Amino acid sequence: MLAAEKMTFMLFNCSKCLKGRLYNVVNSSDIRKFSKSSKTKESSRQSNFQYCVDLVRKYDYENYLCARLYPPSLMPIAFAIQAFNVETAQIGDIHFASDIKTGLIRMQFWKDSIEKIYEGSPPHTPTALALSQCIRKKKLSKDLFFKIIDARYSKLNADFYKNIKDIEDYSEDTKASILYLFLESEGITDKQVHHVASHIGKSQGVVTLLRGLPYNSSKGRIYLPRESLLKFKISGEDVMRGRKQKEICDIVFEVASVAKQHLETARSMKKDVPSTVLPLFLNSVICDKYLKQLQKVDFNVFHPSLQKKNGLLPMQLLLQKIGKKY
Repeated sequence: MLAAEKMTFMLFNCSKCLKGRLYNVVNSSDIRKFSKSSKTKESSRQSNFQYCVDLVRKYDYENYLCARLYPPSLMPIAFAIQAFNVETAQIGDIHFASDIKTGLIRMQFWKDSIEKIYEGSPPHTPTALALSQCIRKKKLSKDLFFKIIDARYSKLNADFYKNIKDIEDYSEDTKASILYLFLESEGITDKQVHHVASHIGKSQGVVTLLRGLPYNSSKGRIYLPRESLLKFKISGEDVMRGRKQKEICDIVFEVASVAKQHLETARSMKKDVPSTVLPLFLNSVICDKYLKQLQKVDFNVFHPSLQKKNGLLPMQLLLQKIGKKY
C-alpha cells in the first residue's frame, strides 16, 4: 500500500510539473540546433517559436500537452506545425457565417505563404518564419501543407459532410497530414508507421467533429453527415433545438464507431511502431477517453459531463508515454 501511495505522489508531482515548469518556452538549446547565427537572429528565432508555443497553448491546449512530451528535437517543429494548423483552422471558425469571402482570401494567403517559404522568402509573420526554419532544415513536403490548406479551403465552400467517408477523408487530409509531417521530421518513412498515423489521424478528426457538435450546432453549423440525417429523418433544426434525441444519439453512435474502429486498428499495429515514435501518437489517449465517456452517456453528445475539462490529462499522457503506449 505504501509503495502505491508513493507512486501516486510521484505521478501527482509529475502532473504538477507538466502544468507548471514544463509549460515554459521550448528549450532554447533545441531551437539553436536548427542553425548557428548571431545573437540578434537567434533571439528573433526564439521569439517566433515562443509565439507558436503560446498560440498552441491558448487555442489547442490538448495538443500542446502532447507536444511537451515529444522528443526534444521535435518540439520546435511540432509547435510550428501546430501553430500553422491553429491559424488555418481558425479561419473557418471565424469566417464561417459572416464573411466567407475574407476567409477564402485568408486561406489563399496561407497557400501563397507556403509557396514563398519554399522559395526562400517567407512572409514576416512569426508562424511563417518559424515554419520556414523547420522546412529548410527538415526538407518537409510542400504537398502535405497544401493538402491541409486545400481541405480547409474546400470546407469553407461546402460547410457539410455528405457521409461518414467524407469526414474520414477530411480527417486524413488535415489531422493525419500533421502526423505525417511529424514523422517526416523524424526521418520515419516506414509505410506501416504511416498506416498507423492514418488511422490515428482519422480517429482524431472524427472525435474532434463529435466534440465540437454542441458548439457548432449552437452557431447553426450541423456537421453530422447528411446521409445519416436523411436515414434517421432528422433536420438541422432538430439538432439545433435538441429534438429527436434518440435518433441523434443513433447517428452519433454510428460516427463514434468509426473513430473507435480506427483507434483499435492503430493499436493493433503497435508492434510495427518504433518506441521512439510512440509519443507522436499520444493524441490517441484523448480520443480514447472521450469515446469511453461518450459511451457512458449513451452517445448523448450534448451531455454536460462531456463539456468538462480533464484535469488529469497531463498525468494520463505522461503515464502513456512512460508505459510506451498510445
